[in-house]
Amino acid sequence: MVDIKGIGEGIKAGISGAVKAVKEEAPNLFIARPVDSKNLIIYKHPDTNVRLGSQITVDEDDVVVFFREGKVYGTLKAGRNTLDTQNIPFLTKLIEKVTGGNIFKAEIYFISKREFTNLSFGGPVGDIKDPESEIAVGLRVYGTYALKILDPVLLIVELVGKKSIVANEEITNWMQEQVTKSIKDFVGKLIVKKKWPLLDVISGAYTSEIEAACLQRVKEDASSYGIEIARLGNFALNMKEEDETSLKEFRKEAAYAKMAGGYQQYATGRMMIGAGKGMEKGGESGGTALSGAGLGMGLGTGLAIAEKIGKGERGIQIRCTKCGALASEDIKFCPNCGKKLIPTERKTFNKFKKPSKKKSSKKKR
Repeated sequence: MVDIKGIGEGIKAGISGAVKAVKEEAPNLFIARPVDSKNLIIYKHPDTNVRLGSQITVDEDDVVVFFREGKVYGTLKAGRNTLDTQNIPFLTKLIEKVTGGNIFKAEIYFISKREFTNLSFGGPVGDIKDPESEIAVGLRVYGTYALKILDPVLLIVELVGKKSIVANEEITNWMQEQVTKSIKDFVGKLIVKKKWPLLDVISGAYTSEIEAACLQRVKEDASSYGIEIARLGNFALNMKEEDETSLKEFRKEAAYAKMAGGYQQYATGRMMIGAGKGMEKGGESGGTALSGAGLGMGLGTGLAIAEKIGKGERGIQIRCTKCGALASEDIKFCPNCGKKLIPTERKTFNKFKKPSKKKSSKKKR
């Protein structure tokens, strides 16, 4: 037969032993945030079984939150309190009845209300098309931010309860990711909307405006977690060095083209200057090194032609008998092959001149 009495006594002894163990693990405590945790946003008291009558001290810049099974039961502000149901009525809901009403069970969090500064963020914004060159360039944003906890209850519910983020390092890492994501998503859209040249953006010309707009955005995003992003600092955007060099080169070329009257004129002018330099090399390779005067002639010729083209002047063109390239009537060397244009071969060709209409030889009858 089954010894019912023996089983009952065994269960009773087991419960008694468990209660005794809990009581031994939960002596009268003096609960407070340790000194070495003062620089943490959140500190969790290590014991969840707390004896009624224990003392708890809350610093001036802290709020204590009592949390259990996904729910906040109450908070304590600065001061020293005795943990009993008369002083703190919400503890009644946390008391473990199996302990004889002497123990309550809860996670106790100390949340700092002070401002935490010099927290870093940074990451790639993504490829953005430069409005000047229409080249897609990857930007990167980085800087620092300061945060403070405005709503400790909301922080515990959203981060501890829903995301199981408890440790201080987990909170700061998660917040860094959120700030970086909010800023990089927003700053890309802002630059595209404003049509700001990317060289001006990374130069700092719009930094104040971008920073202020990004701060407003991250404030809105962080508020749903009970967090305030107080300010941003050392805000900057940059790009790869080779991309910056490419954009600077394009801007320089565009400026020269504008002065020359257009890209076609500028390109032709550059060709002429290159031809002048080519004549210098051609002379040296032929065994007759050009003197300083010869070099000046080559470069001077190219510059003169570039200047004429920039002004829109279209002179008589001479065709080289060797390569067939066209050259201005006032130069003596072919800009394409370097061959000297012999006077007897200087046949003129005006590609800009419209063919004249021949008069009809027929007489009117």
